[in-house]
Amino acid sequence: MCQKIHYWFYNKSRGSSSGTSTRSVLNLKSTSRLLQPWQAFAKLFGQDMKSRIAAEWQEYQEANPDVALSPQDRFSFHNKKMQDWYGESDPEVKEQVEVFRQQHREGLVEGDEGDDTNRLLQKYVIQLHFAAFWN
Repeated sequence: MCQKIHYWFYNKSRGSSSGTSTRSVLNLKSTSRLLQPWQAFAKLFGQDMKSRIAAEWQEYQEANPDVALSPQDRFSFHNKKMQDWYGESDPEVKEQVEVFRQQHREGLVEGDEGDDTNRLLQKYVIQLHFAAFWN
């Protein structure tokens, strides 16, 4: 597997034979998009509402015993609840969420980068590449 990654990086980073004989550098930066309001609400208050989500999910499962539920169903249930609760929230909470959305877009929210799965995977692949190259 490491050998395949090594060759992939080698092929992607070497020059091209079509005209300019150079290729552009891989863009590994993520574009920061503005979160949906309910997504920002979930990031801000998700930890506080974990027990509430778990209780309502349990109730939902008990109300629908003959339905086979997957992790994707739980994910959809969670997102739907966050959307509903954001819609029901006070104007002060919505204002706080809007401030958080703008800060998140500008990269001013601390501790969020460590949770970015794409960034972690990119760093891991690069580490694998260099480990394969030097070994």
